[in-house]
Amino acid sequence: MKNRIRRYIATAFLIFVAPISFAGTLKVHVLDVGWGLAVVIETPNGKKYLFDGGGHTAAYNPARYFLTNRGIHVLDGLLVSHPHGDHWDAAKNVMDDTVAFAAGTAGIKKFYYTGDKYTGNGLYAQITNAVKARYTSTSSTNYVITVTGRTLAWGDPDITVRVVSGRTSDVGLAGCADNEPNDTALAIQIIHGNNRIIITGDAAERGFNLGAANFPAGELRSQVLLLPHHGSATCLP
Repeated sequence: MKNRIRRYIATAFLIFVAPISFAGTLKVHVLDVGWGLAVVIETPNGKKYLFDGGGHTAAYNPARYFLTNRGIHVLDGLLVSHPHGDHWDAAKNVMDDTVAFAAGTAGIKKFYYTGDKYTGNGLYAQITNAVKARYTSTSSTNYVITVTGRTLAWGDPDITVRVVSGRTSDVGLAGCADNEPNDTALAIQIIHGNNRIIITGDAAERGFNLGAANFPAGELRSQVLLLPHHGSATCLP
């Protein structure tokens, strides 16, 4: 029995750290960053995206290490789910790094964010400054505000990317507390053929419930779900 349990544990571990690949073309790499989240997405037509970065800094940044060791020095987009350090800190390091990822749009073509203006930890100011440093202005077309129910234009006809949790309008997230970034945290669904995967940050039950109202019943069913908020009891409806 003990050997059987060990085999199950080993199998579960391998499934978690291995890249999720559909039809050998869409690759979703869930990185081991400790406490936090970092996901690298490679689309069928060669687009490269980073969803969150984890909580590490320049001294130890698995997301940056993974990208550069795969020869990825141009990101088609960097998505930040919400202003908490275990998702933003290492992403900031990538945004600021104009050596590995050239300045401006040459290194990171677009930056995606919910626009959450939470000021409780000072990270919204960091995000704003990082965007201004790379794109000159937060009004730049390279700074994309994600809104629930909309499709993100990733320039790959083989996939569809939808915002399934986050802001419900251009002016904010109705019904969610201003002091709880998890309520407005970004979650996306990637559709590739008959395969669907939902990638989350720390999206909470309230945000998912509001987001689900934008889709027909059953439309968000997916084969793969990355549990939000470290698998906490408040993460899903």
